[in-house]
Amino acid sequence: MKQKFTISTETIFPLVVGAFSVINLTTQHENIISFSALLSIIGILGTILYFTKQSVSIILIYIWVIAQIIIIEPIWNLSQVFNFNFGFNLGTAKGTYGINLNFIPLLYLGFLKILEANNLIGKKIVFKEFRENEFGDIFPLTGLISKRVTLANEKNWLLVNLDSSFIYDNIEIQNVLIRRKDEKVIKLKANNQIVFFRLVYNENGVGNNNPDINKFPFIDWVLCEC
Repeated sequence: MKQKFTISTETIFPLVVGAFSVINLTTQHENIISFSALLSIIGILGTILYFTKQSVSIILIYIWVIAQIIIIEPIWNLSQVFNFNFGFNLGTAKGTYGINLNFIPLLYLGFLKILEANNLIGKKIVFKEFRENEFGDIFPLTGLISKRVTLANEKNWLLVNLDSSFIYDNIEIQNVLIRRKDEKVIKLKANNQIVFFRLVYNENGVGNNNPDINKFPFIDWVLCEC
């Protein structure tokens, strides 16, 4: 599914990763063969692959973030452009080492969850029955993830356009909203993930900013795989 480019968290954060990586790489001209330069290349690749909708991009950006958290001066510092450290010095027979926690990449972790959810847009998903429910014999259902939605300030709900509609309470259901029961992001190629299954009676209501969750009734959980 082709998406129009918009300025949002889903686009700004990967661009920040790419920009910081490029800036850091330019500062490594005297030490281009280094772990810091390698991490910059990983960040640049992650950004490029994210915008080409490659799932491996999330892994690369995750590595870019995690590798910056621990700084051990003077032997290990992979921070890209900015760092905000807190730690202590450790004296040994070979010298003094500063062991620090870099708080900047910890802030990035929240953005990663958004990227994971956004990276699912355009992916096919399959729903299966979790337990006996009121839906009747409608499973398995397949659909296409079309949008990331915030409901009642709960981020990372996903709007799914079903390949075939079903009737519930005399209403034709063509779209549903889903979110993992454990609040984690739905994983690609993972089976039997338990998700909330909320019915969308009017898709136009999903387009509103942070709509009321009660407009989309929750009937039961279902299993899904993507």
